[in-house]
Parts: sequence; structure tokens; C-alpha cells
Amino acid sequence: MQYLNTQTDLPLVFLTSCPATAAAAEAIAAYADGVGISRSAGASNKACVDRAHDAGLLVHVYTLTDNLGQHETVHDWGVDGVFGNHPDITKAVRDARYPLPVPEPATAALFGAGLLGLAALRRRKAA
Repeated sequence: MQYLNTQTDLPLVFLTSCPATAAAAEAIAAYADGVGISRSAGASNKACVDRAHDAGLLVHVYTLTDNLGQHETVHDWGVDGVFGNHPDITKAVRDARYPLPVPEPATAALFGAGLLGLAALRRRKAA
């Protein structure tokens, strides 16, 4: 991971156990943008997520099963993302917790104006 960090600007997520200390989380943050921690690891909990966040790391938990309680628990920890074996359940929990905002009326007008602009450019190139 440390070498890869010198070779790319892509965000890197380090699959590891939960950083046990603030110093461990800060050390990982020197070369990664986030950590992927196992849901089943004994140290995976809200304190773990808080340590990682305090160090500036994103936290993704893997791998959730069809147990709805697992999904609720890890979201209660404040994770940034999850990997689940049952995408329908994972999506349903995400959508219930974080509903998409209703677009503002101006958003539709701006989108329409953009489409008209693209159509005009296309017509102009064809001519």
C-alpha cells in the first residue's frame, strides 16, 4: 500500500483489522485514504470507526449478511460504506437511512437548458 500510494492518485482503502490506537490510525492515514474492516472482527466497533475518522480515514465494513441487525449496527457506528452479500438488504437500509434529497425546481430547469445546449452543439456540428 505504501508503494502503491506513491504510484497513483486514486483513493486507496487498506483492508486491515481495526486500528487499535490513534497512532496506528494516523500511520495508515499516511498512505491510505480509508480502511476496510471486517464486521466480525472483535475490535470492530464505534470506537474503532471514531479513531479512523479522527485520523482522516474513511471506513468501509465488510461483509454484511442478510441479518438486518448487522446493517443497522454498522450504520450506527457511522461508517462511510459497507459491502454486503445481499445487495437488496444493503440498499434498503441505506435508502431508509439516507433518502435522496428531492431535487430543487431549478435543478430540472438547469438540466433542461444543458440538454438544449448539447442539442444545439450537435446540430451545429452536423451542419
